[in-house]
Amino acid sequence: MLKNLSRIVLICFVCLLFAGCTKNELKSGDVISDANIASEGLFVETIIDTSAFPDGFSKAISYSDADGYSYILICYDSVSYVNEKYFVKFDASGNLTECKKLTIPLSVFGGNLADKMDIMLDDILKVNYIDFFFDSDGSFSCLSYLSSNSETYTIDPIFYTNDILIKWDSNGNCISVSSANSDDIFINATVEDRDYIGLDGRNYKLTDSGISVFDPASGSFTKYFDFINSDVSGMYFYSVSVIDEDHFSGVYRDLEGNYVLSCFTRRNDRSDSDKVLVVACSDMDFDLKKDVFAFNTENKNYRITVIDYSDKAVSAGASEGWTLLKSDVASGFRPDLIIDSTGYDARFVSYLSDNSMAADLSGVISACFEKDAKKFSDKAEKLFYSDKNTYALVPSYYYRTIVGNSELFGGDDDCGYDDFMSSIYPLADNQEVYMDDSREAFLGRVLAFTGNRYVDYNSKTADFNADEFISYLRYAGNLPAELSNPLSRYSDVPGYVWGDSFLFDLKWKNIGDIQLVSTRFCLGDYTDFGFPSSSSEGSGVISATRSYMILSTNAYTNECWEFIKGYISDDYQNSLTEEIPVTDEAYNNWRQIIGFFVAEDSALYYFKDGQQLQVDIPDDERIKYIEDHINSCDTMIFSDYTVESIVYNYAQQYFDGQLTAEEAAAAIDRDVEAYLQSA
Repeated sequence: MLKNLSRIVLICFVCLLFAGCTKNELKSGDVISDANIASEGLFVETIIDTSAFPDGFSKAISYSDADGYSYILICYDSVSYVNEKYFVKFDASGNLTECKKLTIPLSVFGGNLADKMDIMLDDILKVNYIDFFFDSDGSFSCLSYLSSNSETYTIDPIFYTNDILIKWDSNGNCISVSSANSDDIFINATVEDRDYIGLDGRNYKLTDSGISVFDPASGSFTKYFDFINSDVSGMYFYSVSVIDEDHFSGVYRDLEGNYVLSCFTRRNDRSDSDKVLVVACSDMDFDLKKDVFAFNTENKNYRITVIDYSDKAVSAGASEGWTLLKSDVASGFRPDLIIDSTGYDARFVSYLSDNSMAADLSGVISACFEKDAKKFSDKAEKLFYSDKNTYALVPSYYYRTIVGNSELFGGDDDCGYDDFMSSIYPLADNQEVYMDDSREAFLGRVLAFTGNRYVDYNSKTADFNADEFISYLRYAGNLPAELSNPLSRYSDVPGYVWGDSFLFDLKWKNIGDIQLVSTRFCLGDYTDFGFPSSSSEGSGVISATRSYMILSTNAYTNECWEFIKGYISDDYQNSLTEEIPVTDEAYNNWRQIIGFFVAEDSALYYFKDGQQLQVDIPDDERIKYIEDHINSCDTMIFSDYTVESIVYNYAQQYFDGQLTAEEAAAAIDRDVEAYLQSA
């Protein structure tokens, strides 16, 4: 979720946007060497044998010192639903020195602690671990509680005691159990997700793309290890522990989805002569990592190196990263391939084509389709491939809308803005209308669905001062500042969902999933009316899941095409189940997918008026209803990080009482127009 930005920071950011954000020394065709970004992460990996955990494991916490690493692994048994904890210790070379299950002998209690807590030892069922903490000497502790089945507690036969503190030595032997005292707990420096730690006088930062070291003197980060461009067959590292510049360890998810525990030792003898294909993206997700890894494994003369701009983002991840990437391109950065993970930015595609920077893909796409005798679906053709020239490859898209119970909303597909406000306002006093509603979440929804009505990129004007947006802003002011998870808010209103909210913001994946989620949420028949608007028509939106642009300024157009052409292959298109494919044949297959409909699956049932009801498999009429809404929607989702930041900034000033709603809207118009006219 985007964080609110102050006006000063925002103005600085906008200036930075057009001045260029970074300098990128790596160029297309460079030979991989220790001096460029492709060389980061030159470590030898040693995988720690965890075959003793056949049901797999996930991380808990880690610790390292000069002698090696200590890990606490959570092992999950999917049959008995038991989470067991193991202590694993190994040296810097990957030699396993200790592996034992964490236990607490009842004799440790000596009877005294149990008596003090008014629980008999015989009544203790198990110890429930809350969280673990490593001490500076390698010993570790955890906050825990005991569960008991004592009949003396009539409210609940299972009783949970107050927190207790359990301590182990550095070899995993239990040494004490006592009443919890959080002041005694020392949290050792461990690299956690997007946290900063101090180690050997340096600060390390862990992100999805790697580990960086912060230099306070220069105020900049340098890469310590690059997960994306390494030869590690996985992503999403957890509980990373660093011994020194040459040794670290961590848990990661491999390409099969399993957790792997490894230690890494730096190597300095790389002599590869692969040419570099530079790929710039706004978010490196698991699937993209998998594709890059496969390409680099199969090709010996060329190697893709990824620059993930989400790693450069301060607050907003992919959307902010995409803005930074575009700024660098405008300042002269020329990667071979650009991947927009936020969707399809038509303005940027036009910018590339107008400046003769984008390769026209229409010829290679046509040749590929002629060979396989296939074509794009009508919807994909209309949205992404209608021009004579094609400058971006879009493999799939999704339809986002708002669904509600047909009894509550009269079964109408259209929900006018006035009707919506008049019917919801009396019910929504300090309560949720949408699932997971907050001020910022609601405004994000407003922008995604209706932002194109307030921003005209052609005339470079803005119209947030419209009555409709001001009313949205006032409504957002009634919502909580943070996301909440309420219970039974609308127990006396038909059509409420699990007691949480009236409306559900849905990304439609496949026909069966749409039917299942919408029916269970709406407790019966559902209606798709989109986001309410002043035109009395609901507004769903279409978004590409990702788009690929090959720059014509590079020397490796054919190699880039070899990498992306698989996204319109029959194998890939027909494999899509949670995105809408763009080829005609694959779309026809997609519409038949019924998702999670498995016999006797508990997810197929919901409760209404005290009765258990079953979700119906969608019939032809319902399938046509869903398809008609998708095919009739031509509105692209609004996505512009700079505009969003401006809106959030002045909206927060309105929420804080510094501006009226009208003053905030006028200020938004002024700053958005200044941004548009500077672009």
